[in-house]
Amino acid sequence: MAGGTVSGEGSGQSLTNTGTCIDNAGNAASSATVGGINIDKTSPAISGSRDPAANASGWNNGDVAVSFSCADTGAVRSGIATDTVAGGTVSGEGSGQSLTNTGTCIDNAANAASPSTVDGINIDKTSPAISGSRSPLANGHGWNNTSVSVSFNCADNGLAKSGIATDTLVGATLTGEGAGQSVTSSGNCIDNAGNAAFPATVGGINIDKTPPLISGSRSPKANSNGWNNTDVVVTFGCADAGSVQSGIAAATVVGATISGEGAGQSLTNSGDCTDNAGNAASSATVNGINIDKTAPQIVGSRSPQANADGWNNSDVTVSFSCADAGSVQSGIATNTVAGAIVSGEGAGQSVSNSGSCVDKAGNPASPATVASINIDRTAPQITGARSPSANARGWNNSDVTVHYTCSDTLSLVGSVTADQIVSSEGAAQSRSGVCTDRAGNSAGASVLNINVDKTSPTVAVTGFSNGAMFYTGEARPTAGCATPRDSLSGVDSSTGPTVVQGGLSANGVGSLTYQCTAKDLAGNAAAATSTYSVRYGGSSGILQPINPDNTSVFKRGQAVPVKFRLGGDEPAGFATGGWVIKRIQVSCAALTDLAVIEDVGSNTPSTTFRYDSTADQYIYNADFKNVDAGSCWRITVTLDDGATTLYSAYFKISR
Repeated sequence: MAGGTVSGEGSGQSLTNTGTCIDNAGNAASSATVGGINIDKTSPAISGSRDPAANASGWNNGDVAVSFSCADTGAVRSGIATDTVAGGTVSGEGSGQSLTNTGTCIDNAANAASPSTVDGINIDKTSPAISGSRSPLANGHGWNNTSVSVSFNCADNGLAKSGIATDTLVGATLTGEGAGQSVTSSGNCIDNAGNAAFPATVGGINIDKTPPLISGSRSPKANSNGWNNTDVVVTFGCADAGSVQSGIAAATVVGATISGEGAGQSLTNSGDCTDNAGNAASSATVNGINIDKTAPQIVGSRSPQANADGWNNSDVTVSFSCADAGSVQSGIATNTVAGAIVSGEGAGQSVSNSGSCVDKAGNPASPATVASINIDRTAPQITGARSPSANARGWNNSDVTVHYTCSDTLSLVGSVTADQIVSSEGAAQSRSGVCTDRAGNSAGASVLNINVDKTSPTVAVTGFSNGAMFYTGEARPTAGCATPRDSLSGVDSSTGPTVVQGGLSANGVGSLTYQCTAKDLAGNAAAATSTYSVRYGGSSGILQPINPDNTSVFKRGQAVPVKFRLGGDEPAGFATGGWVIKRIQVSCAALTDLAVIEDVGSNTPSTTFRYDSTADQYIYNADFKNVDAGSCWRITVTLDDGATTLYSAYFKISR
């Protein structure tokens, strides 16, 4: 058998066993029940209340009484067995205060109630405060110089501050001048606990808006023209002004002395003029101060002006003008200045003004003088000359320089025509020059009949052309001179023809140079030369037995005959002593010259060519016995006409 646990709340509950109870004989016991079971597990509750209740803002401005009650709770209530709960009174200011019950609350099941607390108790018994302020604040002297705005502030007060519920405070602005003025607040200042503030007043307001005045004066006064010609001293004074006067706090205004020149000058005070309200006086200016300390000037002028050298060659009119001077000019009050005319010649003359010149400030001008007046009316003297002089025939054959000489006794020479070069050819030429003195007076001179011929006359050799060539056997020309010509000064003399270079040999060969000369009236000389030459004519070249096809071979001990013909040599032939024969070794393979060029002897007693009149040829038996066998050679023959050289073909020397 088994029982159980009754856990649910309730009154008059019971529990019957489960299972069986049987003895060994098989007898079964009847079920058993336990009744009258009362269970209350829920504690009773304590509830609290306050008096008076808080206002709409959750605050009280007096004491708050708190009370508590004990009551059973839950679905099953066993009833209250003990109730000793009690409350109390909250009288101190504060926010968020609370009160918890004292005593106990127990039901018949011995369940005890938890303590209860009444909280959120806010008590503010102190009224808020109204404070006033002004803007701007008074200065150190207790004054303002502008309108004063007075405003009021509503602020909670005390240890516990419920906060402001109503703030309808209004201030005011004082704009009028006056001393000891005040403003009292209007409107309400109430906190959330219902406490109302008392009105507040801002007093002692002193307003002075009118600035003091600065006044100025000058000494000495201006003259009748409104000008001074000395320093002007300016002074200033400071005084309070207006219907409400706070009094002068600072007066440091000072003036100054104006010593500089100027028109319409002014001086503004320095320093301050301030009343006790802080109003500063506007600066004061003394103007219309005109100072001119500079005397006017008398300026002289001359007409006409001197030239660049400082001279005139006519009357000079001197005039004077009166003009104010300096950076500041008061204007001219009196002008009676006058000049004069200078007409006499002379250096360093001068004129001073008459009359006076005074400006409006009373400054008189110093007299003026126009000096250094130099007058020269007389022209200078000039002469001209030529260099070099003409020759006896009246001619020059080079440039002619014309030079001018000038003199002046007063202003002296200013300029003279520079030397003139006559370089162009021509007859009866002339040049003119001018001399000017420093006063501008001038005089002229001319040099006439200048004849210049720089060109030589023309001359030529006739009878043949320069460089002409003739051959022996031909007729030679006859030289002559062409008639000389000169188109400007004319021919004075001539010579020629004359041989001046060269000559012909006994064989009639060589060259001749002929010259013809002429000179004109200006002394220009001319010479012409012309040259012709005569050469041997009809050369045949080297003849056989030296074959022209380079195939000749001669034995070393054998003479090598060198033969050639010339034209115009009949009947006896030419002299051959001036002819030169040489042998040149050549390469047998390439037939090009080697380094050996040498004289070649004759294997006969004669060392010159001989003339064979029968064959009309010249012969030279060249000796090659002293050369190497197998060597190859050629022969050159140079004749004495300065132009003819004969060359043989190549040949070989054998053993």
